[in-house]
Amino acid sequence: MESALIAQIFPFLLAYVLLLMVGGIMKACRIAQTRLLFMAGLRMTLQLILAGFVLTWLFAHPHPLLTAAYLALMTGFTIRTVLGRHPQLNRRFARCVSCCLACCGLLSTIFFVTCIARQNALDPQYAIPLGGCSWVTP
Repeated sequence: MESALIAQIFPFLLAYVLLLMVGGIMKACRIAQTRLLFMAGLRMTLQLILAGFVLTWLFAHPHPLLTAAYLALMTGFTIRTVLGRHPQLNRRFARCVSCCLACCGLLSTIFFVTCIARQNALDPQYAIPLGGCSWVTP
């Protein structure tokens, strides 16, 4: 049990060692973004821990409504990210982009889960990872 835990923690520790190395290189090159790098690393850590707890709970308690809600949240964050990068877009075009992102992500997720994996469309172990590939990519 203890060796399995160490095997799971090692890749994360390696990521932080690399983060420290990049921070050291940035300091040596006098790039004044080191603090931003470490704050982003801290934010990434907290997000991964929170997502891990939520997904562990969701996989332990599979329910179609919970899966749909999680997919809706992923869709909302993707749309917010894409539209946030381009605030000058007119409203009608932004609505069109939002609709395209939501529909394409949803249809591709349903296709891959039902036709390729041959599972229920809202099975969290298939729909959430494939939905993440469909939506979170931009």
